Amino acid sequence: MAAAAGAVAVGRCWWASCVVLLLVAVVATVAAAPTPVVLMHGINSHAASLDHTSDLIKKYIPGTYVLKLEIGDGAPDSIFMPMREQIGIFCQIVQSDPQLVNGFHLMGVSQGGVLSRGFIEYCDSPPVRVFVSWLGPQMGVYGVPGIGQYKYLDMTLEDIADCCIYDSWVQSAISFSNYWRDPYALPTYLQDCVYLPDINNERPIKNPLFKQRITSLKAFTMCYSTNDTVLIPKETAWFGAYAPNSDSVIVPLEQTAMYQQDWIGLKTLNDTGRLHKFVIDCLHTDQYHPCFDDAFIKNVMPLLLKY
Repeated sequence: MAAAAGAVAVGRCWWASCVVLLLVAVVATVAAAPTPVVLMHGINSHAASLDHTSDLIKKYIPGTYVLKLEIGDGAPDSIFMPMREQIGIFCQIVQSDPQLVNGFHLMGVSQGGVLSRGFIEYCDSPPVRVFVSWLGPQMGVYGVPGIGQYKYLDMTLEDIADCCIYDSWVQSAISFSNYWRDPYALPTYLQDCVYLPDINNERPIKNPLFKQRITSLKAFTMCYSTNDTVLIPKETAWFGAYAPNSDSVIVPLEQTAMYQQDWIGLKTLNDTGRLHKFVIDCLHTDQYHPCFDDAFIKNVMPLLLKY
């Protein structure tokens, strides 16, 4: 009888050990799962434009869940839906995805870069770990972007930019008007532009949540291209902007009040080694060729792997 009881006890111990080992293995697997990545395309583009970027991430970080985010109807809504409305949809999509509940890395391309920063500052739930701004107009633009197959609209948009870019009907109808920074009309920009002055904390009353959320990032990396002919000025991708009353003199990030007074936390990120900048020579729309691959693998992939 004692021997039988001992055998049962040993059996139970063996079974319990197996269960413990199985749980440890499951926990280790979950802990080792790569951080998900969300990709946001630019103006007049669509989620499929990021297929190559997604494939590249999955190649170098096997098992990564990648969401290529689409807002509304893609290309048309990227032009004709205001930024705050786009961010509302952005938040809904991300918050409804169970794969992202514990946080994710976020990469925005072109307009997607400044849109993604808005997500971090306005929403930030689930939390973003690494933010990648790929040629994003972080300090706005002062030039109408070319919009491909909508060429018949280009002159109309130029006319609108010249006459009434800060009028409420334009601000509510054209996405890039929300980050149009006219160096010859900065008071009007600060008063009537509904998006960029807000997320830059440029107005007299600052939103402390914006700084809190930016400084919660593990890393913020951004690139600008010496061959960018779409962003005007191209230095906006590094938070560079035209000086007041000039369309030739560039004020770099480090010389702006936004940085020096740390309005959104960029100085804090830099002081703690979490703000990264790199230069590329790729074309603005190149997310397919070796130029993009080399820069992405060298400058972005290490951060995605680290966090």
